[in-house]
Amino acid sequence: MVPRNPLRVRKDLFSYVSLALTFWLAARATITVPAQAVEGAPEVPGPLATPALWLRDGRTRILINPHEIVSVSSAGNYVEYALTDRRRHLIRTTLRAEEARLSSFGVVRVHRTRLVNVRRMVAVEWRPSGDFKMRLDTGEVVVGSRRFKASVAGIF
Repeated sequence: MVPRNPLRVRKDLFSYVSLALTFWLAARATITVPAQAVEGAPEVPGPLATPALWLRDGRTRILINPHEIVSVSSAGNYVEYALTDRRRHLIRTTLRAEEARLSSFGVVRVHRTRLVNVRRMVAVEWRPSGDFKMRLDTGEVVVGSRRFKASVAGIF
């Protein structure tokens, strides 16, 4: 076995340290400070001021405003989004996954097969059995289950 050349070891060590330093400096340079953190800086709305949600409809991806969602219904291995302008999108996912994803936008589960945007509710009629009917601003009447009564009862 031939001993390594000490000059080559030094050159390799120098290369490794210089590469590590370069990547460290590049990572530090990409860190930005938000405008709200700087005193006296005017508050400028960013591009994410309007909430946005991406839906994957087959091979296409669609950007929607979450406040346009009227309801989300289960359709086998898919969920169907119903939007305000009567558009419908079929997405391959579970209703439980969409419930978790949309909960921050005011979309709650009212039935085992349906999620509803609570901002779109106009009236709720409670039945003696504990079930309920709600009317949405689109004119659609949705039946809710007593199992999910708490999610709607907390609104009124």
